[in-house]
Amino acid sequence: MADAKHDVFLSLPQPRQMAYRRLDLWLDDYLGTHNDTDASASSGKG
Repeated sequence: MADAKHDVFLSLPQPRQMAYRRLDLWLDDYLGTHNDTDASASSGKG
């Protein structure tokens, strides 16, 4: 991810937001769940 630090969750806001979105998608896929709402907004990650 462009502009990301080694730990992307400590990066600038834009790459950090992208990392959380990708993590949310991966978790949904891994757990077999799908959430039609924006998980980042409801969890405070956005």
